[in-house]
Parts: sequence; C-alpha cells; structure tokens
Amino acid sequence: MLTVTPKGAFSTSYAVALDGEPVGQLRLRRFREKATAVLDGDRFTMANQLVGRHFLLKAGRLRVARADKRAFQYAVDVRLGDRGAPLAFVSAGVLATGRFVLTDGGEVVGEVVREGRGARGAFDVDLPPPVELFLAWIALAMWRRDRRRRSG
Repeated sequence: MLTVTPKGAFSTSYAVALDGEPVGQLRLRRFREKATAVLDGDRFTMANQLVGRHFLLKAGRLRVARADKRAFQYAVDVRLGDRGAPLAFVSAGVLATGRFVLTDGGEVVGEVVREGRGARGAFDVDLPPPVELFLAWIALAMWRRDRRRRSG
C-alpha cells in the first residue's frame, strides 16, 4: 500500500511509503501542476502539459507513463510503456468524496483515497512504485484544482 503524507501543515513536501516502509519523497510546485519525486534514490518528474490535459511521468528524459484527461470529467486514461489498452482512473462519485478508482476493462483494480492533505493508494495490478505515486499525484492535483475552483 502506498501512502503520501505531507511533512508539515503548509508543506509542499510529502513523505512516500510503501507498505509502511519509507521509500522517498514527493515535492509539489506551488503554482504549477508539477512535482519531483525521489524513490529509492531514483529521480522522477511529473508534470501537466498542454493546458491541463496531459500528465507525464518521466525518469530523466524517458517517458514512463502518460495520462490524458477526459474533457469535462475528473477522469484520465493512463498509458503505461508497452501496455496496449489504457487503464481508466476515475473519480468515484463527487470529487469532494476524495476517492479515485483505477479500472482495467471495467474491472476495479485499485484506488487512491484522500487522507487529510495526503493520499493512500492500493492496487491489485502489478504497477511499479513510480506509477503508483504518479496516480496519487494526479489525484492530489485534481483535488487541488477542485479546492481552488470552489474557493473562488
């Protein structure tokens, strides 16, 4: 199980743990949907491209995963490396409930749930830890967008 926990009340840095063991950190940018992560010594970047429609996970210059946001929905289609069909990552119910589910061919294979300002993810499919963190980061970005939209 992946957990992403803020390091302080107003911090943009998060501690990342897998199955209770610390494995790295995530650092969000304040004004852009961009983040850097270090997991087990490897550095990754996550960024929103093209006016909020495309999310990318990169290791150096190598693209690890891409997620394309669906128009007018809190949902993205996630493409992983050589995997043929994309996985759907969709908000379950009202966005404020704080739950995204990951589906593969209509079957739920994982979820990311809001925990305070952080997130917890559990996946039944074999995903690399950077991809699990990428999904948690997308959920955090969507929740942040919704919070900004509601606050005016």
